[in-house]
Amino acid sequence: MESQTVTSSIQLSVVIPAHNESENLKWLVPTTIGVLRQGGISYELVVVDDHSTDNTLHLLRELSERLPGIRIIQQNGEKGFGRTLYEGFQKARGEVVVPFMGDASDDPVDILKLYHKIEEGYDVVYGSRFTEGGSIRDYPFLKLVANRLGNGLVRWLFRIQEKDITNAFKAFRRETLLRFFPIEANAFNITLELAIKAHLAGCRYTSVPVHWEGRTSGVSHFRLRDLTRYYRDYLSTLLTMWGQARKKGEAIKR
Repeated sequence: MESQTVTSSIQLSVVIPAHNESENLKWLVPTTIGVLRQGGISYELVVVDDHSTDNTLHLLRELSERLPGIRIIQQNGEKGFGRTLYEGFQKARGEVVVPFMGDASDDPVDILKLYHKIEEGYDVVYGSRFTEGGSIRDYPFLKLVANRLGNGLVRWLFRIQEKDITNAFKAFRRETLLRFFPIEANAFNITLELAIKAHLAGCRYTSVPVHWEGRTSGVSHFRLRDLTRYYRDYLSTLLTMWGQARKKGEAIKR
């Protein structure tokens, strides 16, 4: 099922995966739309509901009746962040596509920074929390350790200079994103798959500083027990992408 507002020419698609995020979306969606309208960009908010059991879907329908540019998609396939985000990517119609977290950890103002950087001629722009001007607040310690170790390993193996390539908050030219289909990752390893595919494809990429803040509403879906699965999924994707690079003779020389 999909609810949509038809727009003749869309510059930007903001794709928001959402699982039981009604407490955040009730203010995040209006705030984000306000930022985009002030930026003078033709946009759509593609909100993909990932099997929510709270009133997320009802809230989104109410918001779409009074706010422009909201498209609601129900993810009826396999549950998970990767599948949900991929569903939104496939339905996005904008020239630029930006995944944006439904837990309100990303700053809507940073969407415009990513978009305008794409306008400078880049194919992919990473939102970096760990570069000068970026910031994190209330980031769980074990999650931070996993993030930094994972990013460090990817940078070493593939000689990628960007410091936060696994951050989900990034921008793609839609024509570039389509080159990465089909996407295999089902969970948060989708962020790694996309980053390495962009690097191996020779995409023009850069980063801009962004801000991240731990959730203040709703319930985090990340648990300590998820660390094992987190590393397992990332390692599986890393090995798969490395193998593909080697097979094609595109592996990075060290």
